[in-house]
Amino acid sequence: MTDLHDLDDLIAGKMFEAHGDAARLQDLMAALLAGLGLTIALASEGDPNAASHLCEQAAHQVFVQASENAAMAADMRRLT
Repeated sequence: MTDLHDLDDLIAGKMFEAHGDAARLQDLMAALLAGLGLTIALASEGDPNAASHLCEQAAHQVFVQASENAAMAADMRRLT
């Protein structure tokens, strides 16, 4: 679990550094999505149906997280 907390800390730091810079935020999203794609490929063991299912689950989780954090993001925008 420590490795995941290290990853969370790293991502949070990169998000803080990129705050207000749309290009850097897009680069961060691209890197995160590339990592997610690789993780899904490994977890699905190359099975396209399993990969499709995992992609759908991931897309739903991304939407839920974005929705749950939308108010916080709006508050942060107002503070800058």
